[in-house]
Amino acid sequence: MEATDTTALAEDILARLTQAWASQDADVFADLFDPEASCVLPGLSITGRERIREFASNAFKGPWKGTRLDVTMTDARRLGGDCVLFRTAWACSQRTLCSHTGG
Repeated sequence: MEATDTTALAEDILARLTQAWASQDADVFADLFDPEASCVLPGLSITGRERIREFASNAFKGPWKGTRLDVTMTDARRLGGDCVLFRTAWACSQRTLCSHTGG
């Protein structure tokens, strides 16, 4: 698999993730993750699609309600099939504590 294909797949996933965040749709957001995936955020690691869904649902109703996510991919590695591990630098609007660079 060529690096450009991996990058394109990761960018597609990130675009869908960003759209789910903009829509504040926890179901669409969580469905982008494998059932056993981990979502790593500053000070937080959530494992499992259903726990990610629960977290996103609560976050979109509370601290991240109405925020917008801006993401830049810094690294992507294809693990097989349509599974991609990637690092991002991101920031979300309306929250001073809501920004992170790293994995």
